[in-house]
Amino acid sequence: MQKHVVTEKRYLLGPVGVTFAAAKTGSWRVERPVQDPEKCSACGLCAKYCPAGLLAVNKADHHVTFDLEYCKGCGVCMNVCAQHSITMQPERDFV
Repeated sequence: MQKHVVTEKRYLLGPVGVTFAAAKTGSWRVERPVQDPEKCSACGLCAKYCPAGLLAVNKADHHVTFDLEYCKGCGVCMNVCAQHSITMQPERDFV
């Protein structure tokens, strides 16, 4: 009997996780994340926990870049931010 050996780790995010980042948001997002670099410690928790993997943290200037074309406005990044440097702002403020 042969044993099945898995050489790589796989993490399942759930039924939505596979297609979450694949579709552009369009005009239905209600809120978008806004970051205050003055408060940021560049810990990277926001990027680590973003379900779609749409954040990049620049550790040099503590600036977080959001891919707003695909961001769904779920607010996970804001909730995990230990420094409270990310807030969710109404989308209508940016139109």
